[in-house]
Amino acid sequence: MARASKVRLVTMLHLVKWLPHLMLVFGVFLAETSLQLHIFENGYAQEALRKESRAARLRINVLDQKIDRLENMKRMVASAAELGLVPPEPDQIEIVRPSFQPLGGTPHPGMSLASVRLPSDGGGVTNTESRPSPNEPE
Repeated sequence: MARASKVRLVTMLHLVKWLPHLMLVFGVFLAETSLQLHIFENGYAQEALRKESRAARLRINVLDQKIDRLENMKRMVASAAELGLVPPEPDQIEIVRPSFQPLGGTPHPGMSLASVRLPSDGGGVTNTESRPSPNEPE
């Protein structure tokens, strides 16, 4: 039995001698696996950011086209002519003053409730109040 215990002791010492090497190898595998996981995670995050960037660029392009279309006055004038719109006559333009009246109270000084009617003859908006326009002399 003494020989068997000596063989076991030698075997154990031999394994203990190689244990740091085994730990180093498994540590390297663990570190490499951890790095690979970080690489995959960063790759997925990078792809998500690329998709978000593409979507933002597409949205910017759409908005730029919309701005260009809205700023193109020649096109708006042509569209107005196609729709039969004409500039207003000078007597069609009426200034309507805003009126403010608190709930259940009296109107603010200098403000009154202006009534507005739309003529049926296709003319402009007229103010039924007999107040002079601020542009007209009193």
